[in-house]
Amino acid sequence: QQYITKPVTSSLVFNLKAQGYKTSAIHPWESFAYSRSKIYRLLGFDSIKFKNDIEGLEPNFNNDFFTDKSTYNELIKEIRQKKTNEKLFEYVLTVQNHTGFTNPDTNQITYHDENSINVYMQLIHESSEALKEVIDELKNSNEKYILLFFGDHQPNLDDEDNLIERGIEQYETPFIIWANYDIEEQYNIKTSTIFLQNYLLKAAGIEFSAMNNYMDHLNQYYQVITPIFCIDSNNNILSTDNMASDPNLIEYNKVDYYRIFDSK
Repeated sequence: QQYITKPVTSSLVFNLKAQGYKTSAIHPWESFAYSRSKIYRLLGFDSIKFKNDIEGLEPNFNNDFFTDKSTYNELIKEIRQKKTNEKLFEYVLTVQNHTGFTNPDTNQITYHDENSINVYMQLIHESSEALKEVIDELKNSNEKYILLFFGDHQPNLDDEDNLIERGIEQYETPFIIWANYDIEEQYNIKTSTIFLQNYLLKAAGIEFSAMNNYMDHLNQYYQVITPIFCIDSNNNILSTDNMASDPNLIEYNKVDYYRIFDSK
């Protein structure tokens, strides 16, 4: 919201557009939230759909946020409408499992005595079923498709003391890369969101941008980079004090500063 005020030509979106991809973003919420209507354009998306642009959205049983299933229906519709052999990149940001786990679905099996955990597990079950429908759609296609699915944070279910006790584990979220054709299988990968697009591009066999090449170089030294800790290639955990004096991280901060403030 504060810093992206011009086209970000080093984004994944611009990289794929340069390689012939049509780019689309789907987010079933308000366009003004986090200035997404402006930011998505600057990131390079050709087509953008928000809550008011998507027909058939259904609220989930827990709150007014819309279900993954009805959001994915829009994704599937766009995939079916594309031309044969047309290259397509879809970015879908869902909202179903956003915070506030108070109203369980009494028609579902319960998992836990605590109400909020019960609701969350019910929502996760529905998310899994919705994702399965997307995979079923893609695996039956004659064209090649690859899917990256990940969460950007864990649910707010723990009290503060439990979060402190869990430490680094509280930052762990799952991701999966799936394709309807053979790709290399990998398991138990430690990584950060900043490296995810490289995993996706490598699996898809898509050319790296200059920034992707730089991040690939950085990934040789660090598996995980966050604002408050890092995990290096030898599984050592670095605190903020260590990070402040690390030459590779100092260089990375300079690169990010240049991309945001100095590049023309």
